[in-house]
Amino acid sequence: MINLPEILRVKISNLYGFDRNIVEFIHYSQNYVFRVTSRQEQFIVRITEHNHRTRNEILSELDWIDYLKSHKITVCAAVKAKGCDICETIYLNGIYYSCVLFEHAPGSSLASKDLRPELFNNHGKLIGQLHRLTMDYKFPVGFHRPQWNESRLYLNDAEEYIRPKQPQVFQVLRDLVAEGMALSKQDHAFSLVHLDPHYGNMFLEKGIPHMFDFDNCSHGFLANDIAKALHSSVFTYHRRNERFDDSPFESPLVDEALAEVWGPFWHGYKSECIPESTLFEVLPLFFMLVDIQVYVHHHRHGTPERDPRIKNAFRKLQDRFEGRVLPVQFDFVEGKPMASPTRLK
Repeated sequence: MINLPEILRVKISNLYGFDRNIVEFIHYSQNYVFRVTSRQEQFIVRITEHNHRTRNEILSELDWIDYLKSHKITVCAAVKAKGCDICETIYLNGIYYSCVLFEHAPGSSLASKDLRPELFNNHGKLIGQLHRLTMDYKFPVGFHRPQWNESRLYLNDAEEYIRPKQPQVFQVLRDLVAEGMALSKQDHAFSLVHLDPHYGNMFLEKGIPHMFDFDNCSHGFLANDIAKALHSSVFTYHRRNERFDDSPFESPLVDEALAEVWGPFWHGYKSECIPESTLFEVLPLFFMLVDIQVYVHHHRHGTPERDPRIKNAFRKLQDRFEGRVLPVQFDFVEGKPMASPTRLK
């Protein structure tokens, strides 16, 4: 059996001149990701099949990241190694791959102790900076990134893992995507967005988040990013003790708890970017889309089958999605969330 990560590890060593022993395979999701650790510094190497992202799409991603980096945004840019292109091509067993060397984010991954108002504020501030600066970004000739609705989680993965056994959830997802596509790009802020700015895609250094993994960046609504960030904040905050535990949403203190996330996050975001008022009209829609997107992701990786408790929790989620019910609703006038579940019309 071919050990592809090991073969790619050798390719990386030969391409960039690294000692093979300092190249470590981290994980595979849509890309093969490796960490390179030398005495002086660390790097990340991302290897992508061309059927996932074309070379032009990757170069477009890197150009945007460079623009953000040039404006002092805490993101991890690509590194041009000596004698190499910024995006190298590897051919292996009839398949073309793109290989990019990235800066390694300073600091470390987030821990439970980090989940406090300072983080939520800085998370919102970082996304606000990204959105504000991107409004002035000049797309280079040939720039190409997908549209937000072209995510495989909305298309191929939903078709394969959700439609056969959960046709109602599949139909709700299709309807929600269609509603999002019907929104006016003139009336609702539309730009280039990260699309995946959750806690797993950032490291924390002295309280400051450093964002990476722009692989999913797309043309989309600013609400796409805010919904994803808020979903990550709310659910990570409430489920830090036990995964798939919905009890915090049933607590009479849920108003206070959610406000701890939303208040600081929104304060940080508004300090950098003032969104159009229509954002509040569409945020529940995109929050629900993120909720189902995460659900599809877990089904793709077989999460519900790993434990009877998890399977039961996913059954509850299925019922909620079929009823188009959000676990929370927000009073945007006062900037504080409300506890009562909301059913999307």
